Parts: sequence; C-alpha cells; structure tokens
Amino acid sequence: MFQRIKNIMRLFLGSNLLKKGVTWGFFKGSIIFALGFHTNRALNPNLGTVIKEAEQSLDEAMSLSDECDARIAKLKETRKLMVHLMQLYDARMAELEEVKKANGR
Repeated sequence: MFQRIKNIMRLFLGSNLLKKGVTWGFFKGSIIFALGFHTNRALNPNLGTVIKEAEQSLDEAMSLSDECDARIAKLKETRKLMVHLMQLYDARMAELEEVKKANGR
C-alpha cells in the first residue's frame, strides 16, 4: 500500500521532490487529496459511459440531420411551386397587356 501511495505521489508531484528528502509529514493531507484526485472520473472516465454518451450524441446528430433534410426537401418543393406560380402570373400579365393594347389604352 505504501508503495502504491508513493507511486501516486511521484506521479503527481514528480520524482524530484521525493528524491530530495521532503518529509512525509508535509504530505499527510496531500496524500488523501492525491488519492481522490487520482480516482476522479474526470481523469479516468468509464469507457462504457463515454461510448454511451457518444452514441447518444451521434443519434441526436443523425436525427437533426434527417430533420434538416426533410425541411430542405420541403423548401425545394415550395420553390418549384413559387416558380410555377410566377410563370402563370407573368403569362396573365402578358395577356393583360395585349388586352390593353387591343382596347387602345
């Protein structure tokens, strides 16, 4: 157990501090901190949890992508309809101009 604590302290404090003869009395509170710091999930995340979160993020991204594709398809259909309506409008306006010329206005 002592060797494991010493290895953890060497990891966090560097081997130079331990070799220079720093007393262990100074590190009594630090050992507990170092052990808690070493076992923290932020430093050693659970791979299963990370994979699950990544899969959820990927599923959300795919869902948003599908939704965006559907909206783009709907916009393209709306654009086609608007182009068709503008062509009808232009044709009617041309007819109206011909009628005005025929009536002499």
